[in-house]
Amino acid sequence: MTTAAATRWDGRMRAYLGGYMLSAIGNGLVLPLTVIYLTSARHLTASQLGVYFGTLAVTGLLFNPVAGHLVDRFGSRSMLLLAMTGQATGWMALSAFTHWPWPLVSAVLIGLSNELFFSSQLAFLERVLGPEALPRIFAAQHRVANLVVAVPALFSGILVSGMGDNMLRWFIMANGLTFLLFAGVLAYISRGTTLRASEAAPDSGTRPGSVLTPYRDRRFVPLLLVQFCVVAFAMAQLDTVVPALLQASVADAAAMASVLIASNGVAVFIIGGRARAFAQRIKEPKALALAFVLWGAGIPLLAVCLQDHGSPLRWVLVACYGAYFALPEVLVAPSLKPLAAKLSPARLKGRYGAAISFAYSLGLLCGPPLTFGLAGTDTTPALIIMAVGSVLGLGAAVLLHAEGRKERSPVHNASAAVS
Repeated sequence: MTTAAATRWDGRMRAYLGGYMLSAIGNGLVLPLTVIYLTSARHLTASQLGVYFGTLAVTGLLFNPVAGHLVDRFGSRSMLLLAMTGQATGWMALSAFTHWPWPLVSAVLIGLSNELFFSSQLAFLERVLGPEALPRIFAAQHRVANLVVAVPALFSGILVSGMGDNMLRWFIMANGLTFLLFAGVLAYISRGTTLRASEAAPDSGTRPGSVLTPYRDRRFVPLLLVQFCVVAFAMAQLDTVVPALLQASVADAAAMASVLIASNGVAVFIIGGRARAFAQRIKEPKALALAFVLWGAGIPLLAVCLQDHGSPLRWVLVACYGAYFALPEVLVAPSLKPLAAKLSPARLKGRYGAAISFAYSLGLLCGPPLTFGLAGTDTTPALIIMAVGSVLGLGAAVLLHAEGRKERSPVHNASAAVS
């Protein structure tokens, strides 16, 4: 890469991360307060609140296969800009709607736009920055998210406690505006970008395939299983199950959960860069396998944190576990989605990106309910479920590595050529 090209690439990457940081700050302002806004300012009942969040989740899952098709049909750039516009419209509408069931319109818009964004993002970044940039950009994006979400959440909570429901409405609207600004950044960095094969016209080459193609691809299915296990048995457990287990065994669980999440975010930011270089050196499947080994190995430390021994040392142990949890996290960030891009056929980037998004959403829906349903807040059964999930994820990563070796073997390539 020439100096001029490297400068342009770095400029685009910095602009993308700046726009992403802006939208993350907007999310940080409102996500912890959305329930408060809907109940306090918009007077939704508990059942209406359930319908709102259920509509948000189900809309995304149902739209998933359509989103992938739209990306492959119309291109990642136009669909990503449409997704940002939809997000902005949905959040700003939520700040304006006053009576039920109008907030459901916002839920549908936000759900559709979320799915379209995640289906478009992988193809868009590969097109604009190039495939070699994906590990760096996803690692940096993960670090940025951990850095900027926690502080705005605290800031908004302090402001709202002093200024009331009207401030909540302005925060919701401001979040919508950040998506419009991010859309402007995306349009700017992608201007004049040469079309890649994935953005070609529909009639210019091979058969387009169906929405089920990623789920029939034996090289790609193990990666979908890895994505599911990462979310269901690791990330979602840290965010929901572990705080509930803490609450069952300690009086000041809320403060301790804050220490857990804060130490995790700080550790991700500090070690993320070095971890990316290490993950690239050992290659993606091995990095993913190592992540599950580390998650499984950390369960004894978590078990000690959950013991009701009342010692001040427990705060230190909880902080250590949050920091330790970051180790596998920062191996996954620069490995999973870049590998998905490598395994995706050029003309089906949208469908394959939608499949990764579906596995992510399915993990969120299945992981915590499975643990709570089988274990409740009993520590030992919950830890066993996490351990089993780590083993399942490790098996999927090993299978992914084996499929990659089979694909690269001379005998396999020769037989494929003969057939």
